[in-house]
Amino acid sequence: MSKKLSQSVDISIYLEKKFSVSSLTRTIIIEKGEIMASSNINILGIIGIVGAILMIVGVFLAWAELNILGVSLGTISGWDIFSNSDVGSIVKYTFTPLVALIGGILAIVLMVIPTFANTETMQKASNILGIISIIIAIAVIVLGILFMTQSWDVLGKNISMMNYIQYGFWLTLIGAIITAIGGIMPIAKNRMS
Repeated sequence: MSKKLSQSVDISIYLEKKFSVSSLTRTIIIEKGEIMASSNINILGIIGIVGAILMIVGVFLAWAELNILGVSLGTISGWDIFSNSDVGSIVKYTFTPLVALIGGILAIVLMVIPTFANTETMQKASNILGIISIIIAIAVIVLGILFMTQSWDVLGKNISMMNYIQYGFWLTLIGAIITAIGGIMPIAKNRMS
């Protein structure tokens, strides 16, 4: 038996005896002959994944209030803003929810490797994936700001989208900010070590 395999078996037995951890719930991963303990998992990367999930969920929640002459007609989700062509004739940046949805899905995929495979051999890949996650998050943040700051002149009155923004939009924007922070963490952790 090789020395590394022997070490993993010894650690496995130790965990089972010391902490009553079953072989199914051990947090030891054997990757290319190296043992990666759960302490190598990037906790802040998990926060980035949570941010990406918030971006995705926020797309399907209320983004704006429908209001005509001061009468509220309900709310419209981010997905409805994107998919409804009538909204696109009035509102700019209706593709923002789609970018947030695709960006959230990509960010989850890109954050998994730096978060759970945070070994020395993966540092360069982790840095690249972290940078891509940051770029995606910044794109969602910028488009979100452009979406919420638009305004129109209707019958001589200036109407700002900011007055009608709802919780789904804010959840998406906060998710993008958290994802950007999560993308910075693999880079910062690798620079410090």
